[in-house]
Amino acid sequence: MWKARDAEAGNVLSPLTPHAQGQDMDRDERAEPNEAILPHTCEALRCACLPCLTCASVAPIICCWQCTPRGHPTWTVPFEAAITVLRTATANLARSYCVLRCLTDPPVGVVPTWLPTIPRNVGCKANTVAPHEGSWFWPASGPRTSCWCCCPGYPGHPQRQANLQRAPRVILYFHGGAFALCSSKTHRGLIMKLVHETGATVLCPDYRRPPEHPWPTPVKDCLETYTWLLNHGNVDPHKIIFAGDSAGGGLVLAVLSAAKAAGLPLPSGGVLWSPWVDLTDSCSGSWTSNQRTDFIPRDLAAKIALDYAGTNTLAAVSPGNVDLTGFPPLLIEVGECECLHDQVVKFAHRASGLGVSVDLHVAPGMVHVFPLFAAFAGADAEPNKVFKRLGWFIDTLLAANSETSTRFRGQLASEAKSK
Repeated sequence: MWKARDAEAGNVLSPLTPHAQGQDMDRDERAEPNEAILPHTCEALRCACLPCLTCASVAPIICCWQCTPRGHPTWTVPFEAAITVLRTATANLARSYCVLRCLTDPPVGVVPTWLPTIPRNVGCKANTVAPHEGSWFWPASGPRTSCWCCCPGYPGHPQRQANLQRAPRVILYFHGGAFALCSSKTHRGLIMKLVHETGATVLCPDYRRPPEHPWPTPVKDCLETYTWLLNHGNVDPHKIIFAGDSAGGGLVLAVLSAAKAAGLPLPSGGVLWSPWVDLTDSCSGSWTSNQRTDFIPRDLAAKIALDYAGTNTLAAVSPGNVDLTGFPPLLIEVGECECLHDQVVKFAHRASGLGVSVDLHVAPGMVHVFPLFAAFAGADAEPNKVFKRLGWFIDTLLAANSETSTRFRGQLASEAKSK
């Protein structure tokens, strides 16, 4: 089933920009992605001047909104200011993992749970039972039991197996960050809103990252976490959804493929927010045409892609090139103004052509992983509407799989008796 529509009115989309029409997902393997990308120069000076550069870029948006050209007609002042800060930072930060991780890893890269934009009545605790640490998030089953605002204790902690088995829906979430950056702590705001809107219990592992741990280590780590949910958490696979943003969306595809190859039962579906599916290209099509609106620098994407691949070719490790036969339904969200637009739409066409049920939404005026900016947008704007679509997608999948799930539990009971 192929459903390609815009997020506003269900209209059929023009799927690709003119630059991308001649590209092929199965292009020849290349060792180097983009010779045309210019090197990042004067890194130390630009990092030192980053606060001034950021203020200079944001000030016209806030002070001269009426006379400053907007990035997109639908953008509000808070939304454009947030995007501009990110774009300025990513353009000027040193291309050093040490510098980048100072901002995306603890203690700096931690979203406090006391922020007013964080949903209430959502539990958040470090994972100590499943592989590869990370965090658990769950809808509270009662009032808060702790008075410490930074670390609220809510009943229903899924690390107690009885609570996990009672959870009606479980999302295994793979965080983004170009494979090499970020963690479950940087994505707290996004995941806690996801829990608030869907009622799902979420496990987000902190998989090992390149360049220290190139492919396939991140994929193996995520697969081990899924195996733990099945074998030790005793979670019905029909209640499980894979989800991820950016590189995490690519990991959804890679882990589905790895689970299928390992003979594991597949989850009910996959949710891909702005997935990075083609690592061989960071220059053509929307990579170039959307550079002025999006915040992903091409040179940084090219560098991390090579580090993720390690000794392998970029085509071999690109998540969009996995065998999609037998995949569950996929919900794919991508922004109209983001650099990954063309490759995501192309992948959606390929998956649909291979018989995968694909529901693609192209959000007007949106940038990379736009659900991250829900706090800067109105209730009826795309960064908030995306969570409603996710809830509908999960409800539909679980309703369709309820009969199958009952048969699965009966099979498990029969196997247990025979043993």
